[in-house]
Amino acid sequence: MGRLKHGFLGLMAQTFASTPQTIYNVLANDTTFSNYLGTYTFTGGSTANSIAILTPGQKLPYLESQTGLECIIHDSGDIERKDYVNDTSEFLTTWKVFLIVWDGSTGSDLDAAVKRAMHLFYGSTSIETLSVSQGLGARVQTMIMIPEGGGLHQDAVDILNSLP
Repeated sequence: MGRLKHGFLGLMAQTFASTPQTIYNVLANDTTFSNYLGTYTFTGGSTANSIAILTPGQKLPYLESQTGLECIIHDSGDIERKDYVNDTSEFLTTWKVFLIVWDGSTGSDLDAAVKRAMHLFYGSTSIETLSVSQGLGARVQTMIMIPEGGGLHQDAVDILNSLP
C-alpha cells in the first residue's frame, strides 16, 4: 500500500502513491475506471484488461492485439528533491500514467478515464501528448502526472484497504 506520513499530531491517515504498484492496484480495482479499459489479446487467445506497469519503451510479451483504451503506468518517474530548513531532504517522485485511445475507444472515454484517475489521486495533472489521424495506430494519448506527495482520495484508500 502507499506510505503514511507523520504529521504534527502524530500519524496522519492519508495514504500516498509511493509506488507504481499502488497506482496500478487503485486503477485496476476501481470499477468506474476499469470499465473504460480496453482489452489485451495475447498469443494463445487469452485476454486481460489493458492496464500494465512497464519500463518506458518496454513491450508486453506475447501481446497480439490491443483494442479500446489502454493504461500504461511507467515504473520510473520524475524525482524531485525537497530540502528543509533543518538540513534534511526528501525525494518525491511524480509518476507517469499514459492513457492511449486505440480502435474501439473514443476521446470521450479518454476524458472520462482521466477525470476518474485525477479524482482518485490528489494533485494529479494531465496533458495530451499525442494526436494522430485515424488508421495510424493510437488516435490520442494523454499523460497523467501523479505526485507521490499528493495523497489518495478516500475512494482509493478504500480500494487499497479491500485488497488481500
